[in-house]
Formats: sequence, C-alpha cells, structure tokens
Amino acid sequence: MSTINDTLGSALVPQLAWQKFTIAKLVDFTVLSPTAADVVQCINVKEGMYITDVRTMIIVAAGATMTCDIGDGTDPNGFDNSVNLNALAQVVTIGVTGTDDYITNGRYYTQDDTIDLTIDNTNSTGKVLLMVDGFYIQDTTVHSTL
Repeated sequence: MSTINDTLGSALVPQLAWQKFTIAKLVDFTVLSPTAADVVQCINVKEGMYITDVRTMIIVAAGATMTCDIGDGTDPNGFDNSVNLNALAQVVTIGVTGTDDYITNGRYYTQDDTIDLTIDNTNSTGKVLLMVDGFYIQDTTVHSTL
C-alpha cells in the first residue's frame, strides 16, 4: 500500500467567516495508476472546515471492477464505502445517512487533513469527479462548541 498525493497544494480557504464552499477535483486513474489498498489524497482540508457532503460523479467508467472508499486520515470510509468506479458515465454517488459516519452529521476538522480515496481493486483506468461541500468556520470562539 502506498499513498499517492494528488492534491493541488494548500486548501482553498474562503475569506469570510462561515462561507459555504464546494471544491471539485478530477481524479484521473490513468495518470495515478493506483493499486489495491493505495490511498489517493485528493483534496486538502484546512483546520476550521466543516465538511457536510462528499459526492462522486463518474466521468469515464473504470472498464472493470474498481471500487473505493472515501474518507480521511481518521476514518477511511467516513464519507462513503465501496463506491463503484465502474458505473456508467454521469452516475453520481453519495454516502448514506446512518451508514457512513460523516454523512450523518458532517465532519468538523480541528487540524489539517485530506479527503482520500482508498482503492479496493487494482485498476488504472477511469476518471471520477470528487465534489466536497462544506463551510469554513473562521471564528475560533465557535470551534470548542462543535
């Protein structure tokens, strides 16, 4: 198992407190060539971000069995488990409330992290759009109450 860093540098931080954001990242497996159990770090998360939703949209199907879990360094499948990366193009997936821990209540980050795809099957084809929604909470007095 290896870690593949596909982030674009530091996390984008909105300039206004409590600003809602959506970050989209194209993950191209033909470039990354991940194998089973690899962790692909896709999106940087900054301390103070509250992630409410993570979705995927298939751009190009993997062409063979390929699934992944979506999470972070604490819970590898906190946002979604066993996402089918071989679904038809334009299929959108999302975690299930009550099943995927972070989808039920979101996830507040008290330190920097990354949104990761943990690859379940070796396959180096396909493309997926990873979309992350949330809020950036700049007011540090609120952090202790979340």
